[in-house]
Amino acid sequence: MYPARIILAILCSTWLLISQVEFLPAAQAQDALWSQIGQKETYIFYLRPTVYKNYLDFPGPSANPSLPLPLPIVKVAISYAYVKSADVGEEIPYESLWYRGADPLGCRRYKDFNTDLNYKVYVYLNSCSSTEQAACANALVRLYLEMMLNRHQVVAIEVPGHGFWDLVGQLELENFYIPSKLLTPPTIHHTLFLIDSVSDKQALIYYKAD
Repeated sequence: MYPARIILAILCSTWLLISQVEFLPAAQAQDALWSQIGQKETYIFYLRPTVYKNYLDFPGPSANPSLPLPLPIVKVAISYAYVKSADVGEEIPYESLWYRGADPLGCRRYKDFNTDLNYKVYVYLNSCSSTEQAACANALVRLYLEMMLNRHQVVAIEVPGHGFWDLVGQLELENFYIPSKLLTPPTIHHTLFLIDSVSDKQALIYYKAD
């Protein structure tokens, strides 16, 4: 079934609410988010990475045996579902992205996300192993930019607890930082709010232009 906090974060209405709950323990943040839930319509996006070892590797001698083995291929399958009043609708395939490390290799779009403007979007990442982190970080930022381009708001991203801070660190390579690593005051215009699906880990990270 769906994680309990899916229906909590997707229905909060503004980034002001997130700024109020970001440093609360998970239980208190949960209560604060619940207090904002109303009869709202929104969408949840699912990101599911899969590792393909030895994919696109062919038998035969290596051109340079001293070089390290190539990174495995990671496929990130993205789908979405419509949510209304905490009822989650049918899951619809959106696109699949292929990576080697953080390098995009390909994209297959199954269906455009043609909706009205100004939806609050919630993202659920179901796995984030060390092999998957670079692909997941790039896929999250790609999805965030697509939603911003189409005037939707990514309210929160739920991340598995075992790789939470590693993913936050990986997102630095995508120019998203926690405030303590910024030399100048952060801007609220481009932020990602990450929450742990199990424990109390939470992070609000800010985009920093080069």
